[in-house]
Amino acid sequence: MEPSFDHWTVIFLVVALQGFVLSVGVYRRKRTEARFLAYLIAAFSLILVYYVIYWTGYFRTLPRAIALLQGLPYCLGPLFFHYVKKQKTISYGHWVPFACYVVYFFALPYFEAEVRTKAVQVQVILQITHLIVYAVLSLIQSEKRSARMKSIAWCYLGYTLSFLAYFIMVWTRTLKLEYDYMVSFAASFFIYFVGYSAFFDRSILHSKQPRYDKSGLSESAASALHRELIQMMEHDKPYLESDLKMTDLSNSLSQSPNHISQVINELESCNFSEFINRYRVEESKRLLQQKDDATLIQIAYRAGFNNKVTFNNTFKKFTGLLPSEFRNAVLSQNPELQ
Repeated sequence: MEPSFDHWTVIFLVVALQGFVLSVGVYRRKRTEARFLAYLIAAFSLILVYYVIYWTGYFRTLPRAIALLQGLPYCLGPLFFHYVKKQKTISYGHWVPFACYVVYFFALPYFEAEVRTKAVQVQVILQITHLIVYAVLSLIQSEKRSARMKSIAWCYLGYTLSFLAYFIMVWTRTLKLEYDYMVSFAASFFIYFVGYSAFFDRSILHSKQPRYDKSGLSESAASALHRELIQMMEHDKPYLESDLKMTDLSNSLSQSPNHISQVINELESCNFSEFINRYRVEESKRLLQQKDDATLIQIAYRAGFNNKVTFNNTFKKFTGLLPSEFRNAVLSQNPELQ
């Protein structure tokens, strides 16, 4: 059969090209974590291009190396996880699975037919497991971020599940070409929803981080100070003081307020208020899940908030729910707390 396009493959090719444009738009936001997302969208677009090449039959006329694109899912998980975590770099260890895939890919033709079949099956299982692990880790990490970030993490999980659904149909021999198109369409929807959500996110479009070019704080010193700061926040819980100021943290750590601000801005990707309120919301959630007759305002005060309005607004910003809604949800799932 001669390689050819139909209306579906043309649509998917256009979708892939749209993905490349979207990745450029996200990349130009000039935030490191946004660039991780840009790389993810570009990688998925390349995967979609490979699908089009496969569906149209053109893969038979191209070098086998083009099929290396099938290994790109090993890159998606680390990129998305570090986007959610808002880190500036990705350690080399996260790329080991993709490097192993490259070795496997070039070694595969030298295996005997029976071994080759088993190797392919094991590789698919490892790839699915890899995607699921990173999707779950991203969901857990998103709990520390905004409600919007959590919805984005759930969408990435949707992509992972669509990837799994494809291979379930392969293993059960129920896969048809139209099902393949449907799964790919779902995967495209989830990935590009993630991209567009980030593209129109005000924190990416308008966030302006202070510059500390002349602060004198080296990268290693900033990392060390960051560890001290997190340790103090988790053990001493200074955020429980409603009138906590930057100078209070700097005095406790014997550091300048400017260095504390730099560490929070650059390594936590937020300002001082957001950083403190994140801990207060987590403390509020812990208190709301206890068997206690405390009122919402009492819990707000215990967590470090100084008024109910700020408590409600901040809690909803981080969780997507009002404190009362969160408590009702907890009680409905745990009647023994009533």
